Amino acid sequence: MLIGHQKQWQYLKKLAELDKLAHAYLFCGQEKLGKKTIAVEFAKWLFKDYNPPTASEVPAEGRRVEGGSESHSSLARAQRRVEKNECSSSRSEWAPDITKRQHPDFIFIEPEKKEIQISQIRECIWRLSLKSSTAPFKIAIIDEAHCLNQEAQNSLLKTLEEPRGQTILFLVTEYPERLFTTIISRCQILKFYSVPKEEIERYLRKQNILESEIKQMVEISAGRPGLAMDFISDPQKLKTQKTVISDLIKMSNSDLAFRFQYAKNLTKELQNLKDILDIWLRHFRSVLISSVNRASQTRAAAKAKRTSFFSSPSLRSVGEEEDLSSSPTGYSLSKLRDIIKLIQETNFLISTTNVNPRLALEILMMEI
Repeated sequence: MLIGHQKQWQYLKKLAELDKLAHAYLFCGQEKLGKKTIAVEFAKWLFKDYNPPTASEVPAEGRRVEGGSESHSSLARAQRRVEKNECSSSRSEWAPDITKRQHPDFIFIEPEKKEIQISQIRECIWRLSLKSSTAPFKIAIIDEAHCLNQEAQNSLLKTLEEPRGQTILFLVTEYPERLFTTIISRCQILKFYSVPKEEIERYLRKQNILESEIKQMVEISAGRPGLAMDFISDPQKLKTQKTVISDLIKMSNSDLAFRFQYAKNLTKELQNLKDILDIWLRHFRSVLISSVNRASQTRAAAKAKRTSFFSSPSLRSVGEEEDLSSSPTGYSLSKLRDIIKLIQETNFLISTTNVNPRLALEILMMEI
């Protein structure tokens, strides 16, 4: 089920209906927003429900044109439409297997040992070169595309420059800046943003969850449907979230020796370290947002007071001139931004490289 992102979903469907799908898309945005889910669900829709339009069904302005003449793609696929309709039952049978990654025309790639290797991309390219079995397209999804190593990116670049047949690639990442600029330039970029809290709350209410838990999930997920889904599938994660934040606050108020010991203890749980850093990141983002909102409200109140008939600068008390760059936690806004950036960098390095986790955490501890 899709939660939010209807604008992106309808945009992709409209492109398909007009026969104007690009050969490669780059889905970028924060983690747990639902980027991968949209890519998988769209692949399922293409495989199960999509029938390419005939030449008469596509408006002249909607047809792809190459070299001054109409592209052969829509006409060729229109000629095969009868064949697709005849095998629609087999397409329906195969569609559920996309989720299980067993569809013959569907390829799903994700990091192995912290990176996506060239051997994975070569196998993907080989499978894309084969003729489609039951679907109108061959589709490949590369999850966490920022984990492509240099050799893999160079190998993928050639496919992006010279796509073969009816293929569509979806690159999913929260760090698009880690990709070659030549790769980014050959993809249609689709950005994803936080989902309104009301949509996540509406979905949670349909799951028969306690009201108190719904409010907690909505606040902690901070517009990320994937995180809310994690809380549903594993309620223990919600309790873990609270414990991690409590430990973070205690650690940030402690001396350097305690912080370094805390970093040492964290490195003993490397399998959970990425999740812990993600929780830290969400916490400081929440603090930053609340601080910015508080500063904006304070400025608005100060402006209203200055324009008031009964107010004048000479009548202000000394305490009225407060520092608008500070936050309720004692961090300045610039400091919060620096901490958020450093947590992102630390999490990326620990997750994708062979950096010393303890040393990286100690550097982070000195800034928090």
